[in-house]
Amino acid sequence: MPKTTTHLPSTTFGSSSPDITSLLDVEQAKGMASRALVEEELLKGNQGILVMADEGRRKQALKTVKKMQKAQIREKSSGGGAGGFGGGGATKKTKVAKKSKSYSYTARLDKDGFGSILINDGVARINNVLKKETVSDLRNYVDDVLEEEIAREAETTNSGSFARVLQPKNRWDLLLPLDTNDSVMKAMDELIGKENGSLNSILDSTVGEDGVLYELAALVSDPGSERQVIHPDIPFESEDSVSLVTCFFALQNIDETMGPTVYLPGTNTEYHHEKFNNRATADALLSETQSVLATLNAGDCSIYNPATLHCGSSNKSENRRAIFYFTFWNPTKDYPGTSNNPGSLRSELRTKPLTLKDLRKHISTWKANNT
Repeated sequence: MPKTTTHLPSTTFGSSSPDITSLLDVEQAKGMASRALVEEELLKGNQGILVMADEGRRKQALKTVKKMQKAQIREKSSGGGAGGFGGGGATKKTKVAKKSKSYSYTARLDKDGFGSILINDGVARINNVLKKETVSDLRNYVDDVLEEEIAREAETTNSGSFARVLQPKNRWDLLLPLDTNDSVMKAMDELIGKENGSLNSILDSTVGEDGVLYELAALVSDPGSERQVIHPDIPFESEDSVSLVTCFFALQNIDETMGPTVYLPGTNTEYHHEKFNNRATADALLSETQSVLATLNAGDCSIYNPATLHCGSSNKSENRRAIFYFTFWNPTKDYPGTSNNPGSLRSELRTKPLTLKDLRKHISTWKANNT
């Protein structure tokens, strides 16, 4: 999938010759870079920092979500349309058709309340989800693998170790194996392990234990990487449930100069997607919508609904920014992958899909064999 660098389906150009396609790619990249700068200016007047919601805000979000779920049930039972919700304060909503068998947000599993923030705002921050030692080991591993794969890519047409990424200059979407390195497994244990995974509440309440691993990779942006255009990773589908949940984990402190992800909270709605996809209304929408920078500390995470508008900003610092990430797919929703944007996952993991439940069993076995 595209990413936080963020991901976006790549554009193809039919049967054009390689030379023509290359020229078109160059022109497209220039146009996107120019547009990204325009969007940056539009957002400046209403920009803040992504912060972790306190307990009071989480409780309020939970009440809002429950209230809207009840309203939707009443609408459906009376034969009417289901009014949307989510969108963090959006003033306009449209009726949204829901799949009756979709796995919706489950409040009783949302023990810490961050799931309600994700449903309501489209993005949530949770601090200190990884231990410092784990972050350090994982960062060293990512750096080593990236160096190896860049060298291999220079010698082969396609090493199969990278996914396509928006604005690729000095930016990589590095596909990671699951269990060939202890640092990845240790991180997965701390995040989703059965006993005390720091993200169990938010994932269990939004995609459930049958949620399927859709991406496992690292996003790396070096100094000089360019700002991306604002985009969603997937089209709008629903406001009371999610198709995908993507979790970004900072492998070092990220300040405003290092290219933090920019999120537009509350834009995971049909209303916002319609306005954004209309050239006549897109600029006005961006100028009036709040955006936040994910200036995370090492071990913190930002978790978002990929239908939320966002982009990776430019790395103007002298330091590398590395993000470890994974995405889970809600299997009651249509599979979101396409030939151009299949999700950032190694082929061996794609061939044999792993659910959240499967992964927890796998982690338990790994721990038993390594203690």
